[in-house]
Amino acid sequence: MLRQRLEYLDSARGIAALIVIFSHFKRGYLLPDSLTFLDRTPFHAFWFGEGAVVFFFVLSGYVISLKFFSDRENINKLEYSSYIISRIFRIFPAFWAVLALSIIAKKYFFPEHLATIPEASRWINHLWGEQSSYLKQAALVINVNENPALHLIPQAWTLQIEMLISALIPFLVIICLINPLWLFAFAFVVIGFLGFEPHLIGFTIGIAIARYSNELRQLWLNIPFKVKIGVLISAAFIYCASFMFNLNVYTTAKLTAYLGTSLLLIILIGSQQIQSVLSNKILVFLGSISYSVYLSHMVILMCVVPYTLKFLNAHYAFSNPYLTRFVGLSVLLGLTIPISYLLHIAVEKPAISFSKQLSLKVGNTLKSKNIKF
Repeated sequence: MLRQRLEYLDSARGIAALIVIFSHFKRGYLLPDSLTFLDRTPFHAFWFGEGAVVFFFVLSGYVISLKFFSDRENINKLEYSSYIISRIFRIFPAFWAVLALSIIAKKYFFPEHLATIPEASRWINHLWGEQSSYLKQAALVINVNENPALHLIPQAWTLQIEMLISALIPFLVIICLINPLWLFAFAFVVIGFLGFEPHLIGFTIGIAIARYSNELRQLWLNIPFKVKIGVLISAAFIYCASFMFNLNVYTTAKLTAYLGTSLLLIILIGSQQIQSVLSNKILVFLGSISYSVYLSHMVILMCVVPYTLKFLNAHYAFSNPYLTRFVGLSVLLGLTIPISYLLHIAVEKPAISFSKQLSLKVGNTLKSKNIKF
């Protein structure tokens, strides 16, 4: 049961990673004029990158905390040093590998302001310009509010948030075990009065869902089919509200994304039919490499897609706004997935294996010195 649950959650994460790719491609080359109306329709969900990132945060809170709620002895047995080591080696090695690849690609392959049809957007033309220190980038020393163009991996700010808040999750789980209302009160106080990272609320929601996952699963199984359809439509409607109704207020837009994402996650953990669909081998494979997909696609978007479009324009006189974008997106996906698989095999899996060995060694050393951490 646990293996199946992790597989369908991995698949959901893989779909979210694809949405981020679609989002960045769309921001880079925009929609054809005849299709811009789709931005105000539910189709926007396919390139709603902000919503996908919100989903990542909620899902991280859920997945990381679930093992503590499924067996509460895990929180008592937790060695915090081992936990932090596992988080560091889960996030940093693949990130460093892609950052190194990006540095090389920028130096030798990056085509600055290459004229193509379709024309690149101002957003993509401002990326990979003046850079902050590579050392700072490698250490994830990022001001979330600064220009993402200063970073070769512009989505790296999410990794900083993931690392920071995941370090707090064992303590947040303890608060939730005492009283879930205290968990939300704590989150609102540190966000509202101490200026802490606002995306803490996403992890908090994920932790609360994990706390009551069995009850929520049973609730979903017991409600009538027509009610389930109504809840599913409502969740999708709320998730899409920010772009369908042009909610420009940042807080309102984020709250609708978080509420919609939370409802969709609850439906996901309760619906055996959806879980069965997401257990498809292709989706499970995509989920297994989703982190590398999330990291690596920008290198292809910045250094390969422009040359592809220019080649089509020059040698085949392709200027059809639909066909050129289709080929560009196909190249982006067609290269990102195998590169991500190689990163997963060569970097992610060895790093996870090494972190387990290092955690065991550190744990034994601390125990031998009678230090509890």
